Amino acid sequence: MINSINPYFLNTYNNSAFQTEYNINIPFGVNRHTATPIKKIAKHCAYCGQEMFSDEGIKSIIKKMSLAKGADLLDELIKLKNRSTPKSIDLVEKAINLAKNEPTKTGQEISNEVDFLKSSVFEYFRATAEHIMPFSIGGKNSPKNFLAVCCDCNQKRDNKDFKEFISGIPNIVQNFKQYFKELSGHYKIKGHDYSEYMSQKIEQLTGLKIDYRS
Repeated sequence: MINSINPYFLNTYNNSAFQTEYNINIPFGVNRHTATPIKKIAKHCAYCGQEMFSDEGIKSIIKKMSLAKGADLLDELIKLKNRSTPKSIDLVEKAINLAKNEPTKTGQEISNEVDFLKSSVFEYFRATAEHIMPFSIGGKNSPKNFLAVCCDCNQKRDNKDFKEFISGIPNIVQNFKQYFKELSGHYKIKGHDYSEYMSQKIEQLTGLKIDYRS
């Protein structure tokens, strides 16, 4: 669940980590070998497995789409439609129709008519911090209780029971494997690798065995 509260830092190497627009600390810390800040280690949502982005990443997508035209623009618009919020889907569909009818126009030219190139339209692409145990029922605002998930999954879960919610997600074990592989070796919790610590925690809570090293 998303909450706007002060970030809690628990990083063995440095008191810096990637923060979402909601001002919550996602477990993206610093590389333990180089101490170089890493804004995004996990590139995919722990739940659905789809790619997710920081604010800077979303700006890059918008810039790319503003320059695209023809088939390239249509491909990007279809991807956007598949991850559109209920409030923005009509806007994206209008952009798709314009791109089909006027293939020589760039994304920016089409957006001048239907204004789809704004960050709110890309909200479901955004990386957020998800509390395994919801903060509203006593879950800690700590990396030990965080998974990095896309905004769409975060909103869908809300305060639902963790075990019950993930049981309805297709390919959840494979998605967790992908997520923990991306984070393995980059982040520690009390001396333990984040991926090892959290995969064991999920197994204890749900019975799912996540062998992310295989």
